[in-house]
Amino acid sequence: MSAGRGRCCAVVVLAFLLAASGHADDSIQVRIAWGGSLSRIWHGTVAIDQGQLGEPRLLGIQADEPGSMWFDGQTIMVRQRSPRLYDGFDVLVRAPVDGAKLRVSLTADDEKTPVEIEIPLADVLANSVNTKLDEHGTRLLVRRSPGDALRVEFDRRHLVFAPGEEFSFQVRPNLLTGGDHGSRRVKIQLLDARSDQSHGREQEWTMRDVVDARIPLPAKEGVYDLLIAVVETPSLRFRNMGSVPLALKPKTIEQRKVQLIVLDPNSPAAPTPGGAPRVVEEIDPANPRWWERIARPSASLPKLPIGGLAPLGQGPLGSGDMQVRSHALGSLAELRPSRLPDGVSWEAYTLPIRRLGKPHVLEVEYPSDLPQQLGISVLEPNAADALMPIQLD
Repeated sequence: MSAGRGRCCAVVVLAFLLAASGHADDSIQVRIAWGGSLSRIWHGTVAIDQGQLGEPRLLGIQADEPGSMWFDGQTIMVRQRSPRLYDGFDVLVRAPVDGAKLRVSLTADDEKTPVEIEIPLADVLANSVNTKLDEHGTRLLVRRSPGDALRVEFDRRHLVFAPGEEFSFQVRPNLLTGGDHGSRRVKIQLLDARSDQSHGREQEWTMRDVVDARIPLPAKEGVYDLLIAVVETPSLRFRNMGSVPLALKPKTIEQRKVQLIVLDPNSPAAPTPGGAPRVVEEIDPANPRWWERIARPSASLPKLPIGGLAPLGQGPLGSGDMQVRSHALGSLAELRPSRLPDGVSWEAYTLPIRRLGKPHVLEVEYPSDLPQQLGISVLEPNAADALMPIQLD
């Protein structure tokens, strides 16, 4: 009897260890981002009380973003170097979902007391967490990264395919939430990215840990979306019969899209509509009166508005550091170094657009025999007719 009890105890302990090990291997890709209407510099840390963090991917667009955050093996260190409206990162969290907590500590550059927030990982799995960071409207958003619930893995460096090529990939459902634990299936459909028109038949697989999929792609060039969904058929559970599916419409538990391109490497270049490109307008910054022609009202030549800035009819926009320089190419506009210690010399020009939404080419002529630094940014007003934020694109 004692030997039998010993074997039983060993089996129970082994089963417990295996269950605990599998639970600890749960992973979730989390997006942590913060921002608002006021540009601020933030410092702080992000850590997990159980498990570990890894594979951080920065989401900011500032030039100094790579040096503003780093991972020391256990903690994400936030050390922004310049003010910004938005910042954030994606990070892989390996931890028990039902017990681990994310610990976020952020301090604005003009504040002394850090904002410290504890977020249960289970809350992130079920919903996004949105909380206030300051009195200026800055908020912290913590949620699952897009696509984390339906992970798609493939052995390719890009998603550009030849016509008729086959796309092989794997779908890994990961910690799905919602539903009533009925009969689940994975469905994949190829759609036209613009019209949502279906291409080929919809494919289905019984729900499992890994779904191996092979999708034949169209012979026609274009942009396509792979719609991947997990659907559940409602069912009733009986003690002796198990689950019995009901004759009801399946419910979508989770879905995502993967966009790809079909491009013929031997396809001839399409002819340019209307023949060769033609000049819409020529801007000569070295001519002090060039802007009068652009500013002249014209019903046939609408211009992009510059919300919140002085109208172009009052002269070009700029920092006031432009001068005319003689060159073998003729009179050229040159930007002197800024008169301010930390200033940047700049000029802005309105681009006349005849056909909004159609492709245009901006051609800039500059001398190649002089040492120089040049940055060009094309800005468009948003829906509120404002240029926000004004920065290099």
